Amino acid sequence: MCEARKPHEDHQRYLVDAPPDTLGASDTQDAVCVPDTQDARCEPNGRDAACVPDTQSAPCAQNTLDTACAPNTQDTPDVPITLDMLDVPLPQISLEPGGSNMKFSLCSTGLKSLTLEEVLAACEQLGLQGAELWIGHLEDFAHRGGTSADLRRLLARHRLAVPAISDYTYFSRSDSESERDVTRISQAAEWAAAIGCPRIRTFAGHLASREASGEQWSRAFIGLDKALNACREQGVKLAVEIHNGTFADTADSLAALLGQVGQPRQIRHPRPPNQPNQPWPPGELELIYDGFNLFVDRLDPLPVLKRFYGSITHVHFKDYRWNRDNWALSKPVPVLQGDADHRSILKELRAQGYGGFISFEYFGEDVLELTRQSYAEVRDYLSRTTA
Repeated sequence: MCEARKPHEDHQRYLVDAPPDTLGASDTQDAVCVPDTQDARCEPNGRDAACVPDTQSAPCAQNTLDTACAPNTQDTPDVPITLDMLDVPLPQISLEPGGSNMKFSLCSTGLKSLTLEEVLAACEQLGLQGAELWIGHLEDFAHRGGTSADLRRLLARHRLAVPAISDYTYFSRSDSESERDVTRISQAAEWAAAIGCPRIRTFAGHLASREASGEQWSRAFIGLDKALNACREQGVKLAVEIHNGTFADTADSLAALLGQVGQPRQIRHPRPPNQPNQPWPPGELELIYDGFNLFVDRLDPLPVLKRFYGSITHVHFKDYRWNRDNWALSKPVPVLQGDADHRSILKELRAQGYGGFISFEYFGEDVLELTRQSYAEVRDYLSRTTA
């Protein structure tokens, strides 16, 4: 049975930016799901009921750069976040002699109660180089009259890049919802092209890969292919986040998504006629690496990072002191103080020569403070270590 709680009642339940079937669930499969939005729909998923965010509840305007649909603000978590939380100055840490080409950003999906302008101001105050933007922030900005040119000026003023635009799209629930997901990706891709953002974040599938039917896999592949085409038309990339509770949750399922040899027999791609041996050209579909999302499924994050590094173009960092018996009791902590061993992940990223963005991805009332502490810890670690 799904239990939808009002966001302000228990901030600790906003644990991870998870697809609907994973939020608040315990290893005992209690199926006490906490949706990312207050207005949730509960549907069976073949195992138990899942809470599904009502991501399609806001009517969308015409698909133009500067006329985007307004977000369903009544479903936004009422988290008391203010810029006053950033009064503590960042430590002055040099990245020499260890050095690093990595850049750092913040996922605005955890700051839904702030405006886009406030998010960008927070990122600048934190000393970050980028802001990974939730599509809802862009939709609200446009609804208030903001244009892509206005956003470019804001980004320049705050000296920030946008490494990714994030939406909640899955492509697997039904044909009609998959088509809506493709439309949302197309709109996000227009924004990305207009502001110089290189990629759109998506999920692949709305439930764990092991539970998905062949029909659901096929629907997801077809939807992803259409979304890739929409992104290609705008000159941007589509990146699937590695996430528990989706089709991108194990090494085998990632191999299937990328069309690698050795994929499970029951998973079949709809092969384009001009590409008989693979679903898409190599590098066409990107991956966003999140080691914590593997950790919660009791998987070792490092082998996945090493095996799929060639497809990984963006990284998420978050960590918790994790309660495996009751996920809702887990405590978010700065990224080098949690259970997922991000020191080893950082070491491997540096060894691989990673020079892209790492986005800190926290939720709840302490997003800014956790990001501040995490960024300080990571910079300190990189300044004291070498590859």
